[in-house]
Amino acid sequence: MGLFSKLFNKKSEKTFENVSDEVLMISNQNGRIENPTKDDLKNYLDLLFEEKGDQFITLSLEAAKNSVRFMQATYIGNDLIVQLGLENNNKIKLVEKKFNSSKECIIAFYQFFDYGFVDDVELYEPVKF
Repeated sequence: MGLFSKLFNKKSEKTFENVSDEVLMISNQNGRIENPTKDDLKNYLDLLFEEKGDQFITLSLEAAKNSVRFMQATYIGNDLIVQLGLENNNKIKLVEKKFNSSKECIIAFYQFFDYGFVDDVELYEPVKF
């Protein structure tokens, strides 16, 4: 069972309609930037790490690459959780994984930003609702 689902005691997987904007975008609760630079991404990640638990970040690609449409991260307590939106037949399935460090998270976001690639997608667990 995923960490979000443990927190909220939920037990079933769910898929969502893909409502993407078809533009490269980063967002958090303070706003969003379309066609961001790597410096923009770094600034959003810095906010996430500085304001643990009070921030999230989502990086959405123009189109799914290797079935991954977006990557998002937040803290739940002291746990840094990264979720992926896996696209299949215009539906999105959420999977998640706990990261051990901010450095690991930064590398994952930069890889996704630069190449649309995520290491070890198979290690992410389905989010239960």
